[in-house]
Amino acid sequence: GEVYHGEFKDDKKHGFGVSKYENDKLLTYEGYFADNLRTEGKLTLADGSYYEGNFLNNEMNQGILTNEKTGVITEGNWGGCNALNGEVTTTNAIQRCIIKAIFENGHEKTRISEDFY
Repeated sequence: GEVYHGEFKDDKKHGFGVSKYENDKLLTYEGYFADNLRTEGKLTLADGSYYEGNFLNNEMNQGILTNEKTGVITEGNWGGCNALNGEVTTTNAIQRCIIKAIFENGHEKTRISEDFY
């Protein structure tokens, strides 16, 4: 289920709001809606990681996914089913490296660079 607090237009979520979900994948979304769809905001997942950015058709589109437990920050574009697409930058604070790669449908196709700091 979902509990929503926020703005409505024509009986649909529209404008700023907060949704709290009761399932095994999503916890909360805080941000903007248009015609019941997430458009821009912060989505917190059940594992504690969070995505901040734009949404397209209610799915992650362009933004940053942060997992503080693993120290991994992924910045890039997501396509259908929230799979990475295009140029992606991943920063791993624990391994102290930055990887740039090209992804297609969630799979790394070409590694552009791997730098350690």
